[in-house]
Amino acid sequence: MKAIILAAGRGSRMGDRTDNTPKCMTELWGRTLIEWQIKILRDSGINEIGVVVGYLADKIKLEQVHFFHNQRWENSNIVRSLLSSKDWLENDDCIIAYSDILYTPNTIRLLINNHDEISIPYKTNYRDLWEQRFINPLSDLETFKTSDHSILLEIGNPAVNLDEIEGQFMGLLKTTPSGFRKLSAVLNSLNSEALDQLDVTAMLAILLKYNIQVSTIPCDDFWIEVDSLQDIRLYESWEHGFK
Repeated sequence: MKAIILAAGRGSRMGDRTDNTPKCMTELWGRTLIEWQIKILRDSGINEIGVVVGYLADKIKLEQVHFFHNQRWENSNIVRSLLSSKDWLENDDCIIAYSDILYTPNTIRLLINNHDEISIPYKTNYRDLWEQRFINPLSDLETFKTSDHSILLEIGNPAVNLDEIEGQFMGLLKTTPSGFRKLSAVLNSLNSEALDQLDVTAMLAILLKYNIQVSTIPCDDFWIEVDSLQDIRLYESWEHGFK
């Protein structure tokens, strides 16, 4: 099992905090976001870790990781970063993670123990966090629906009410080599411009249109994402951080 952290973007919603430092190097609770992730992954038993870099790549100093480069980070979205690591994805089971999230080793173990071709965990008890982060939680939420057999049915559409949201995509997924082949076939059908604009949520929605199965794993463990300086201030205000 390998892990790939997608850390090529600038993180423009962080304001001037990322003028001279990549978003993944933002500090929270005594460590940078990417240092937290590497610790979590290694605590989960994963020692082969790749990091896709782009913006200010030379500022990301890490030991015992493999670096991939999205040379076109400025003109592309996160799926291009994902494809930058295809050498691993074509040959190994890989867990893929956004670089601006924190989660628990148990969440990673849930993914490791799932043997479907493409799988994602989702946060079941997300509402309290969103109510702390946003005046109107629906302003930053999208639909997420699963079947009785834990197969993804819908993701990424505008949500009219919270009943359309069974959980929150956590910015984590796992692919097997056979799953990545199916994913690649779909992505290869897109033109270059469409591929440049694609994010992971939209990619998953496209897979559903091609009837490619995405397995879902409910998870109520600790999880946060860092989108803004407001998020940092919120998390730092919590009495108990992350250990």
